[in-house]
Amino acid sequence: MKTVFRTLFGSFLILICLLPKVEAQANELIEIKAKIEQVRQSLSGMNVKLQKLKKRDSFEISQNSNFSATEDLWSSPQKKPNEVITESSKTYDESHVRKSVGFDPSGFYILPFLGILSSGNLSLKPPPFSEEFEIEEGVGTSHGLSIGYEGRNFFSDIQISYIQNRMKSMNLPIPLSFSGKSEAWGIHVTGGGRVYLNQFFSFSIGAGIGGVDQRLSLLLGGSPVEEEDFLLSYQIFSGLEVRPVDSTSMGLRYRWLHIDKMDIFSSRDLHLIELWFGYLF
Repeated sequence: MKTVFRTLFGSFLILICLLPKVEAQANELIEIKAKIEQVRQSLSGMNVKLQKLKKRDSFEISQNSNFSATEDLWSSPQKKPNEVITESSKTYDESHVRKSVGFDPSGFYILPFLGILSSGNLSLKPPPFSEEFEIEEGVGTSHGLSIGYEGRNFFSDIQISYIQNRMKSMNLPIPLSFSGKSEAWGIHVTGGGRVYLNQFFSFSIGAGIGGVDQRLSLLLGGSPVEEEDFLLSYQIFSGLEVRPVDSTSMGLRYRWLHIDKMDIFSSRDLHLIELWFGYLF
């Protein structure tokens, strides 16, 4: 019994000795908890301030971006009408400079043409007569195609043409019924030069040589007379050209064409007025 009492009394004394230390540690924990609470409140306040600053900065950046875009729009250079005209003139000048220097693959052209013609100096010398009988022809027609290449001041092409007309009368010593016609296919290699009068108009002159497959036929007093042959031919021509746009050519030209003589028909000269309209590559 005494032992138990001593044990309880000793525990009570130890408890009394440790009680101040426990109270001190409890007070320290309370103080630490209070400090932690203060730190938490401070951090919460700082977070609120940071959110406000973030919203304000975002608004200012948005305003500055809109202002910069507006400023760039107003500050970007705008082309004036005279600048557009200058660029167009520059493009036109550069295209003609390219044509004037070296080989330009864009200089090829195709020009269909058509026209009217008159013929002179045609006569017939049938055997066994020793004199020639002059033939008067009417107004005929011509049409064809020119395919070639041009530079700034020169051109060269191949002309393929078809011509035809009717014979009106023949100088005969006795009156006889008369009718006849002439037709020919021709091919000529030509070349020439061009002088520009202004931006749209130019004057050209050239010459060519080739051959003509000619057929002449007539009825003289009911008797047919006919001859066909491929003959040497040459020509000289000049014309006025207008180009409303760079890729289009149209113009009017005069062409003098000489066709060599046949066995019973003489040589003849053709005077042609032709109009062309075509495309330039």
